[in-house]
Parts: sequence; structure tokens; C-alpha cells
Amino acid sequence: MLLPTDEVIADQLDLVVIDEIDLAFGLGETYTDHVPIEVTPRHFPRAWLAALTDAVPSMLVFARGRGDSMMPTLIDGDIVLIDKSQTNFHQQDVLWALTMGDAAMIKRLRVRPSGRIAILSDNPTVPQDEVASNEIRIIGRVVFIGRRM
Repeated sequence: MLLPTDEVIADQLDLVVIDEIDLAFGLGETYTDHVPIEVTPRHFPRAWLAALTDAVPSMLVFARGRGDSMMPTLIDGDIVLIDKSQTNFHQQDVLWALTMGDAAMIKRLRVRPSGRIAILSDNPTVPQDEVASNEIRIIGRVVFIGRRM
């Protein structure tokens, strides 16, 4: 007797593949040039993803946060779903996955009257940073946070 393949089972259950990257986005800083990035495909129900975002599955990626600069919103080890279709900075104060140089991070962003971008942490002990818009690259908007209990 032949058993169905993973692809057949995923199709029957209406599951879609979302990549999980092993790069931990710093809730402080993670240096992307020092970390090999591995990708693991994971299966999720299409309806569940549709409740979180309108993005097609190929524009979504799961990653983990590392550090404490976004506490209490994010804690070390939380998993985040990043919508890579949202890279235009048009919403202030939501969570964005971004890189600044070789540092990958999750932060809130706010445009200053000068046109510079404030990079904000939720942890009040972490000072804000301010950069020119061309000094950061937005990877996508964080649309979901998952946490182990």
C-alpha cells in the first residue's frame, strides 16, 4: 500500500508552505553578515493565514526575535510572521522587520518633521535611534506574534 506524500496531504488539508528562517531578528541587534541563514518550510492552514494578512504565502516568512528591547510587546524567542509585501513605510508605530547595515531588527518606526526616521523600542530603558530613510531597508511588516507558554 502506498502512503500519500506530504504534498498530497498538504493539498487535501489546504495547507500552504511558509518559510521559517533561522535568522533571529534582534530586539536589539542581530548581525546578518555573521549568521548563516537556513530556511525550513512549514505548513499552515490557508484560512488561518488569510485571517492575518492578504499577502500571498510566498511573501510571508516566519522568524524569531532575540533580545529584550521590544518588551513587553515581544520577548526573547517569540516567533513573528513577516509580510514581505508590505515594505512601504506608510504606517507609523506598527512593528517592522528591517535591516540597518548588517543588523536585522524588529522596531517601531516614526517619521520626524525633519524627514528622518525614528527607530523606537518598546522597552523604555532602550534609547531611540534616528536615521535617514536610506539608511534602513524594510523587510516587511510584522503581522503576527507567537509565543510559547
